[in-house]
Amino acid sequence: MARLAIIGAGPKGAAIAAKAAALRAANHRTPPPHIDLYDQDQVGAAWRGSIGYTDGVQPLCTLAERDLGFPYDTASYGPGVAQAMIGDFSWQSFAINSAGRSRYRDWVVNGRHPPRHIDFADYLEYAVDKAVSQGAATLIPDRVSAVGFDDAARTWRIDSTNSNGGITSNDYDGVVITGSGRPLPALDGANGRVFDGRTFWQPASSRRMRDLLSADPDPSVLIIGAGGTAAAIAYSFVRKGLTTLPITIIGREATLFARHDGPFEDRLFTDDDAWKALPPHVREAFLARTTAAVVWDYVLRNLVSDNITYECYNALRYHPVVPGAPGDPELELEMEAPPDPALATTSAPTWKRWVGAVLPSLGPPPFPGVGGTPAPPIVRRPGTVIIDARGFDRWGFADDFFAPTPPLRDFFADKDRRPQILSQIAFDLSVRGPLAGGADFPPRLHVPGLGAIQGPASTNLMGLGWVADRVLSAYCQRGLEQ
Repeated sequence: MARLAIIGAGPKGAAIAAKAAALRAANHRTPPPHIDLYDQDQVGAAWRGSIGYTDGVQPLCTLAERDLGFPYDTASYGPGVAQAMIGDFSWQSFAINSAGRSRYRDWVVNGRHPPRHIDFADYLEYAVDKAVSQGAATLIPDRVSAVGFDDAARTWRIDSTNSNGGITSNDYDGVVITGSGRPLPALDGANGRVFDGRTFWQPASSRRMRDLLSADPDPSVLIIGAGGTAAAIAYSFVRKGLTTLPITIIGREATLFARHDGPFEDRLFTDDDAWKALPPHVREAFLARTTAAVVWDYVLRNLVSDNITYECYNALRYHPVVPGAPGDPELELEMEAPPDPALATTSAPTWKRWVGAVLPSLGPPPFPGVGGTPAPPIVRRPGTVIIDARGFDRWGFADDFFAPTPPLRDFFADKDRRPQILSQIAFDLSVRGPLAGGADFPPRLHVPGLGAIQGPASTNLMGLGWVADRVLSAYCQRGLEQ
């Protein structure tokens, strides 16, 4: 039996483990690989509020019915597998076996609203526990310290460290890397008054921010970013009743753009034929419109408050309000008008324009304009507390896992190569392309977070069953049972 390692026991890891269990339960003609889920924290930890990223009480941005099996495509592995997923691993299955807010009866009576993050995490744990109990998966509570490839054996090797410091090595036919990645590096000049999209939610950070705001006679908050992370952070201040504290959201977009549920947009997340029929530049526009620098409409409605404002600037760096002050002095954020993307991309090759459209959350446009454009004016804005919510680094896994294997690390570290990597992601969401020496990149390293070219659901929660089907297609023959 093949073995598949998944780094991260979050939504995508749980979806793949659940689909492997459903394939086993339905006696699919091609046995699925055994799944080893690596996570040093609890299943769904990033959704519980225990390690940051959220406080756990925010509502999920997607419907509960977009669960681990959605869209339950019978063309992938047949109706038997889809029925096994519905019966054992759907949100409804979890809710029927739950108590409290997630209980099925109460969920329906109360309007089938999206669950809270912590309830979603409980659902993930329910699914992983069931996959483990059915023999389809193993949960390994270790920290993955290195990922390498054995050219002779043609297998992947994972080194992991347990809570006692013991190191274990295991070989696999494939590896899946999940998660949103680490927060983007802080801007120059940051100090202890600057928090990011992960640390903001941690209890120690909450206490630190409370102390800083209480000690300032004229407190204010700056939030950098125009996407969902920035909006969720602003909403957290509203939920705490801080309706007089000046909060300024600073983004490179004209405003906070809304994302709504709708059949025309939403079907593209799981309709492969419709997605492939779109011209490349139309796909680029869709991804830019729906997956980056957008905020779900219900969050925006909760941000209507006189103390919350939005300004369109490009954040550059920090300066102390009082130069040379000891400790963590109050900072000013230096900003400029956002660069003109037309100047940045008009003369750039197509693949550079593609990455500029698909990955705007990864920092300032990487291809600055040329010519005689005058420098925009510089503006400074002080803040008692500053939260850098520009986003997360989807490429950070290269440093986290491939440091002992320079050819693999360097493959991802070359920023000029990244657009080509994105354009060559395979059907099974695995990485392809030549290494520096000319050899092909090893097969079956699946990174859904880089797979937008295959479908927009690869980077979010809109089609977790679609992601699982794509990854497992490298190990299980697709199509109806014979």
